Amino acid sequence: MRLDDLILVRDMLIEVRDAMEFVQGFDLESFLLDRRTCKAVAYSLQTLGEAANHLSGDFVDEHPEVPWDEIVGMRHRLVHAYRAVSFEIVWAVTKEELPELEILLSNLVEE
Repeated sequence: MRLDDLILVRDMLIEVRDAMEFVQGFDLESFLLDRRTCKAVAYSLQTLGEAANHLSGDFVDEHPEVPWDEIVGMRHRLVHAYRAVSFEIVWAVTKEELPELEILLSNLVEE
């Protein structure tokens, strides 16, 4: 693993953990009513995708178990379709997808 890739994966892991921490104590309804938390989580997902977008092609190819395209695609939706961001989807991604992603990224850092 290139040093740059390791740094980016560590950055991604920080964003995953931040997003999951931000939603602790919330249910969907209270999350949607808290604009600050919605935007903080969306920013973490955006930053997560930005880091993934800068990984080397070789590294991405070596780790097909990680949904790189979906991570980067979420970043693109948050940045380019900002007026149509669904915070219900942001919530679902954070609650349903990030716990598994945390495990996958943690495994990469430990390699």
